Amino acid sequence: MFEDNNGTLALANLPPLTPRSKHIAVCMHWFREHICLGQIHVVKVDTKAQIADIFTKGLTREAFERIRLLLMGW
Repeated sequence: MFEDNNGTLALANLPPLTPRSKHIAVCMHWFREHICLGQIHVVKVDTKAQIADIFTKGLTREAFERIRLLLMGW
């Protein structure tokens, strides 16, 4: 899994349950457990290379075209 958010990266790499994260939903604990078991790897990716931004953010024309090129090659 590729992620560009530092807070998400830090939270993903904590042990499955800490006193400050016990309020998080069960699905998050399931995800973190699989990270600890080595079944899922969370990798930092530069914001400019985050292809998912095309689906989640309002982008400038230049940013949209750059990500479109990464995604589709045209």
